[in-house]
Amino acid sequence: MFRFWGVSTPVKAAFRKFARNLPLMIVLGLCVLGISACNDDRARIIVDNQSQCPAISVKLTNTHTSVVTNDRLGPGTKREYVVEAGVFYHYEFDYTVGGPTQDGYRCTEIKSGEVLVQAGNNQTFTLRSERLTPTPKP
Repeated sequence: MFRFWGVSTPVKAAFRKFARNLPLMIVLGLCVLGISACNDDRARIIVDNQSQCPAISVKLTNTHTSVVTNDRLGPGTKREYVVEAGVFYHYEFDYTVGGPTQDGYRCTEIKSGEVLVQAGNNQTFTLRSERLTPTPKP
């Protein structure tokens, strides 16, 4: 395969070992490049409604541009919002918008705050029913 003149035997053995493993190293290198190319640098806010509430209102406000995103999530719904990286977002989750549940309870909670998501990362909010109050019967 290769001819070595004036090179010691250990160097020849090391080169042969390297040449034998070169195709594997190339394949592994291409796999690493392919995986890194698949990752994107988008920032995401993920809202997962695991509550018993009929609906939850989601409001995300970009504090830099004042652009507002409004949405409504039913029970068991998970939604992903791509947001601007490195910018604070004011969030508000209103549990009261869905009205009473089928068994006569009403969700009475409103959660709000601010979150900043860096590029390539996400922030997940898992919403659960924490305060259910009975709805008065007329």
